[in-house]
Amino acid sequence: MAQSTARTFKVAGPVAKVPVRKENIELKTAEAESTVQRHAFVPDKKYADRYVHRKVNGTQDFKLLDWCIANRRNLLMRGDTGAGKTMFPMAYAAAKGIPYYTVPCDVSIDPTALFGKMMPTDTVGKFRWVDGPVTELVRYGGILNISEINFMPPKIAASLYSLLDHRRAIQLLGNEGEHVTAHPDLLVVADMNPKYRGTMDLNLALANRFAIKVEWGYEASVEDKLVSSKSLLDLVRRIRKEDAIRTPIGTNMMEEFVEIASDLGVKFATENFVSCFAESERESVANMLDAASVEIAKEVSAYAKSQGRELTDGEPEELELDDSWFDPDNFNADDYEPVEVP
Repeated sequence: MAQSTARTFKVAGPVAKVPVRKENIELKTAEAESTVQRHAFVPDKKYADRYVHRKVNGTQDFKLLDWCIANRRNLLMRGDTGAGKTMFPMAYAAAKGIPYYTVPCDVSIDPTALFGKMMPTDTVGKFRWVDGPVTELVRYGGILNISEINFMPPKIAASLYSLLDHRRAIQLLGNEGEHVTAHPDLLVVADMNPKYRGTMDLNLALANRFAIKVEWGYEASVEDKLVSSKSLLDLVRRIRKEDAIRTPIGTNMMEEFVEIASDLGVKFATENFVSCFAESERESVANMLDAASVEIAKEVSAYAKSQGRELTDGEPEELELDDSWFDPDNFNADDYEPVEVP
């Protein structure tokens, strides 16, 4: 596995020769390589340091991605929101020091935003091809994370078919049909939420292109290390078993509860937490939280002190505003231009 940053990744394999009208197109290799830095990025090391490893069907998680890269296989994760599906490949990229990019699966996304397009140069009438983030990673390697792939518009999915199967390549129709073979260090990871509103099942052609498919649920051993309040953990695990409460409670929601409570108080954090649920579920969740509030407050207070903070009584401290910069005796309205508000 290459340990290089994006700047040192090179094009892998032969690129098919295609006819190009060079009189109107300027191709600059240095500029093309520099665009990797503009789209993909090497995640900060803190993501790797903070990440809590797990075993997936008996295999250590990072070893699974090592295998996928070595064997040029794609990985698909299926699981509820907030279980760490996005954090997994990002932490791996941070640990290995390689580029990472997340494809947003939005119905309004334009394929040119992902694959690239012709852009005008400083010379009148001349254009050059500029790679999009997907094309950059295909050329130079890195981790391409397709987030919530079951939201992906069919026109985008169809464009990725040749990249995800044995061909491991894309064709840039907007760049005179250029054929780009994937870098050996390209890893495609996708994730999906199960049957949430607005999602759809993957068609068989797309699902078949992921050799590795894993369930990525809420992992008790991971949550035990990430959530400092045991009482909150126990409560959430009880709520998850309630048939009448359908709203998923992610691991990240519990982490955020503790952080918010440490700064703004348990009362504020509780009301904020309850607001995440469907209106029909809120009363039940609020009652369950109220019953556990004393123990949760003690544990959050201990956590806050360990971080050098003091837990408030539920009312955030009032901020003292420094208005020493404003001198009403020397204020002249003529010194300021009026601003039109649309």
